[in-house]
Amino acid sequence: MQDGEITKGTRVLKFFNKGGFLFIQLPSGRKPAYAKVHIEEGKYGDAVFYECQSDKLASTKQQQAYGSKLVENIVQAASDILAEGCYI
Repeated sequence: MQDGEITKGTRVLKFFNKGGFLFIQLPSGRKPAYAKVHIEEGKYGDAVFYECQSDKLASTKQQQAYGSKLVENIVQAASDILAEGCYI
């Protein structure tokens, strides 16, 4: 995905990459962001990883973004989807 390119994943969610971040645009306009997303070999094959804050101040670590983690973040915004009266 090129920087700024928009890829529609469903009728109500948009996924796009900008400035090194993967954004998921929700119906409300909110955009959860994941830094430095990339695919690499994980424990069970190819996996999506992103960079996040470590417990230590000013430190970062790689976090595997299991499909369930991304879905959890989207579902937390269920009120956005329900407010629009749309179905995924």
